[in-house]
Amino acid sequence: MDYKYSGYMKDGKKVSGIISASDKSEAAKILRSRHLRIETIRTNKQLSFFKSVPVKDLSSFTRQFATLSAANLPIDESLSILAEQTENHRLKSAVDELLKQVRSGISLGDALSSCPTIFNNLYCGMVKAGEAAGVLSTVLERLADYLERMDKIQKKIKASLAYPVVVGAVAIIVIAALIVFVVPTFRDMFLEMGRELPLVTRIVLGLSDYLRQYIPFIAVLAVVLTALYNKSNISTKWQIRITEFKMKLPIVGKILINGAVARFSRTLSTLLQAGIPLMDSLKISKASSNNIVLEMGIERSMKSIEIGEPFSKPLSEVTMLPPMLVRMAAVGERTGELPAMLGKVADYYDSEINSSVDSIMSILEPLMILVLGIVIGFVLVSMYLPLFEMVTEVQ
Repeated sequence: MDYKYSGYMKDGKKVSGIISASDKSEAAKILRSRHLRIETIRTNKQLSFFKSVPVKDLSSFTRQFATLSAANLPIDESLSILAEQTENHRLKSAVDELLKQVRSGISLGDALSSCPTIFNNLYCGMVKAGEAAGVLSTVLERLADYLERMDKIQKKIKASLAYPVVVGAVAIIVIAALIVFVVPTFRDMFLEMGRELPLVTRIVLGLSDYLRQYIPFIAVLAVVLTALYNKSNISTKWQIRITEFKMKLPIVGKILINGAVARFSRTLSTLLQAGIPLMDSLKISKASSNNIVLEMGIERSMKSIEIGEPFSKPLSEVTMLPPMLVRMAAVGERTGELPAMLGKVADYYDSEINSSVDSIMSILEPLMILVLGIVIGFVLVSMYLPLFEMVTEVQ
């Protein structure tokens, strides 16, 4: 949860900002560890629609920041320039807040932590490591590379899904319009005929009556259930069940697994290259996978690594991780090239995802058109079939 705070530094300067913590007491504890005398602290209520920043904007900001840092400009001067150039209003507000905190004496890494909805743990952790090691510009360059790669993958998936989504939406609208508006116009005519209708015609008429009567209720219920699902905290047990179900789906399940493995490998590689310790890198990387089954598997392996076992050995016990990743990690450990090996694993699974998505789309597009034609044809035939029967009897 995010908390908005204000207070005073040791030198008497007043500062304010937003900090992420599990509860109010933890937020206060973090602020006191920064030698801040707290004046106010309260929940930061903000609509989720305005919380995120597109990856493209964040990667552009990071790349520019890296360039300014490499030119040996002071951090506050770099942030001031970036605040003027940033077009995204939310990111601009965040940069203004960062500038204010940095000028008050807070480190850049701690200032970034006060905007967790924009700068995640990966971002903050790498910047803190870069500050401590005196290689901030290098770390920012790696972060920019990482974000640009993620943005490229997202664009690829969105572009692949655009056509099927449009066709699917058009299909739903056309079929709904046929059933709700066109089919009822035949009802009166069929009643005047006073004869028993074919089964398919009765099915379509019944479906039309049902949808016309309940479609507003169904639409409202769908919106409410979606909102409740997004707002509620689903228990870990159910999260695991839902994730496992998704991973068992044909074709789609493989893509989800490969995506989680690629994100985990890419993030871990980037963090290790930045000089962040393995255990800290694993804590951040497991969350980046966005897969609770993989997260729990990595969590178990971390306990073994903490007591001195080689990195690759506990990973082999994580059933979701493919053997290729485990073998590459073992080779990376022996040769001292673990970050590079993990990067190659991520590249491989990213290419597998692209290949799988392309294959699915090449089949899905004509299949959707075929299904659309069959459904519309079924509706039309069911409406004209009684007329054909009547004409046949007259002849």
